Amino acid sequence: MLGNAEFSYNNLAHAITGVSPFFALYSYHPNTGHFIKEEVPEGDILTARERGEEMVEMRKTLGEQLLNAAEYQSKWYNKKHKTMLYTLKD
Repeated sequence: MLGNAEFSYNNLAHAITGVSPFFALYSYHPNTGHFIKEEVPEGDILTARERGEEMVEMRKTLGEQLLNAAEYQSKWYNKKHKTMLYTLKD
């Protein structure tokens, strides 16, 4: 049962990135067996170089989205945050 929960979590799209953790790491969705084709049409298979370039581009995009999210969150945190100074008697 824990395996199913982990699989489900890793395949749900994250609110910030818009993609699942699995997709963010591997740049493709795992094969669940529901959409298996008998034959792969010629020309649809990526070469290793194309696959690598696709992964690099996806990670750049995810990095930008995470930085934007961090900036957004820090803006609201900094707006309400008050620096507390303490003395030895406190």
